[in-house]
Amino acid sequence: MNNNPFAKIFYNAMQEDVLHKSIFLNHSNNEQTPERVKKFLSELNCFFITSNIPPIDSQRYAIDEKSLRQYALFLRGYMRDAQKVLHNIDSKFTCDQDMLRLFDASSHYVVSCNGQIKGDNHNFDDNAGYLFCKLDLSDGIENLRSDNQHTLLNPKRKNLVLFMPFRIKNNEAELKKWLYKNMYHSLDNKQVFGQDVDVYVAYFPIQKSRCAKISSTIRTILHPETYVEEQDLSLVKQAFLPFISSQIEVDNEGKVLQAKKYNKEQLKQNFSNLTFMSYCAGTADAHRISTALEQISSQVYSEAETKEALHNLFLISYGFLPLSKNLNYSGVHFFSNEANDTGKKEPFSKMNSPELYETCKYQEGSTLPAKVSIMPDQRNFVVALRNEEKFTLVNNKEKLIDITDPEYGHNIGHITGSHFGYNFGSQQFKTVLENAASGKRGKDVFNRRQDNDAAITTSLTMAAMLNRKQNVI
Repeated sequence: MNNNPFAKIFYNAMQEDVLHKSIFLNHSNNEQTPERVKKFLSELNCFFITSNIPPIDSQRYAIDEKSLRQYALFLRGYMRDAQKVLHNIDSKFTCDQDMLRLFDASSHYVVSCNGQIKGDNHNFDDNAGYLFCKLDLSDGIENLRSDNQHTLLNPKRKNLVLFMPFRIKNNEAELKKWLYKNMYHSLDNKQVFGQDVDVYVAYFPIQKSRCAKISSTIRTILHPETYVEEQDLSLVKQAFLPFISSQIEVDNEGKVLQAKKYNKEQLKQNFSNLTFMSYCAGTADAHRISTALEQISSQVYSEAETKEALHNLFLISYGFLPLSKNLNYSGVHFFSNEANDTGKKEPFSKMNSPELYETCKYQEGSTLPAKVSIMPDQRNFVVALRNEEKFTLVNNKEKLIDITDPEYGHNIGHITGSHFGYNFGSQQFKTVLENAASGKRGKDVFNRRQDNDAAITTSLTMAAMLNRKQNVI
């Protein structure tokens, strides 16, 4: 895209973080430069040229590859930190084909570095699929146990599937650490999440690079109604096919070979028992799973039957706005922003959906703790919470932890942490998560589950906002 303002950000970072750390030579180093470096720098220069910026002249440098690979991995970080650019950006710059091509190039480059950089043992595999397991939370999230053998969901049970963006080592200790860090207060209801609801988690191994995740996210944003990846189809076949049919066979291309149909009401009930919760780019993963479910289901049932059933699938997201004005599922989409967000945009919500962010964001001057918007499908709500840049959480040992969020609202601790004192956002998120996982749908997910002061206050406040004239996108 011509004049992409992020090109200047990438250009300056290349000078500062790569060339200044490389060795300048008095002659061309082109013959000694590895082909993988040439290829990536060529793609980077193509991005600069299409943005009307002169290309980087790197031929007289012995490029420090540790710095270059870190640069490739951190491109999204440079975008995140460019608040002046984010202020007036729109989607033609954040999610266009040139940006996608650059992230694809960075993804290919970091994989090509495997085993090639001295003293480095990173091993990236961008074809790595989901890690998926069932969680036993009966003794609390701090004592969770995981089971990656029994991963076929039961559509007759209530099911909650967490789609988390982290890329971690494939072991239970790491999973426990990251789930506790991100979700501990929201999953502490042992009756709901320890008995009534089967809980699963989908995430990626550490071998999956950030670059590959961003490429995947951009493709999902560009083609929200059709884009599905091979890994998504594999996960659907592993875990979700019983929601479509009790006896179904699907090939590797997603084609239904045979299936026994449910009646219409049973199909709807099955999807009423399926709830997704997602954070950040995990929302793009959850969205593609719903797309794959629709593509497979539509081969067995009519378009109307498929759509009506999938409307009962429910998604609760944080830090990622709806991908379409008419989603095939229903849900509540939370994010946080500063009341005065000049220079303090919630960067990822703004990058992924610049126009929707500006329409839905919390407005300075409001006396309410949130702004509620409803999407055109009338089934998806956007809840923009008033962000506090600094807040205090209480951990399971009753210790106070002061949090400063450098991403101005993106930290999931805003809504999943146990806040010191009353906090509308964390109370409302917890209520919606418990209600939706337990099978409630529509506005009923906002109704309080408990009769304590915090729950009553939150319920009354949300009821007042829902009864106001909604901001319809």
